[in-house]
Amino acid sequence: DPVARRIHLQVKALADVFVDTPQYNGHGTATDALWAGIPLVTFPVRKMASRAATSFVYASAGQGRTTLVRTMKDLVNTSVQLGRQPKLLAKLRSDLETGRFQSPMFDTKRWVASFQQTLRMLWEAHAHRSAEGSDGTGTSRSARQGAGGAVESMGNVDRASRCHLVVADTVPPFLESPPSPL
Repeated sequence: DPVARRIHLQVKALADVFVDTPQYNGHGTATDALWAGIPLVTFPVRKMASRAATSFVYASAGQGRTTLVRTMKDLVNTSVQLGRQPKLLAKLRSDLETGRFQSPMFDTKRWVASFQQTLRMLWEAHAHRSAEGSDGTGTSRSARQGAGGAVESMGNVDRASRCHLVVADTVPPFLESPPSPL
């Protein structure tokens, strides 16, 4: 129901900051908050479920340098500082609201085009493996070798890399350098 969704997002927009949980990120709730213009403070730890929000903050409006933290203490301090710095908070909110239509996170057409390209590439890889033939067991040589062997037998590691980049369009910069303090 579009009306219920609009009201849901309006209620979220009443918050100042979305403070994410480290062990299991908000995922859908976090993306709703970003769409509503709420800055998302997150602390990624080891498990994938704890790193989703990191990708969200970078893909939504590039706020990761401000809202991505390295410790629980920083999670609390950054959240409190945002609450105490209305100008910074207003800028982050404004960036989210104006940037959501240009960001990869909310660019549905771009996502669909990338997903379609990925499916085409996977289909081409499958068709290539099928064309290789079988040894009578019903399993192609590439299938027996596994995914890595399939890519090698295709002789096209670059194509596999492009396929990966299409799926993971935004690489979180925090992997290369720490976030800057507020």
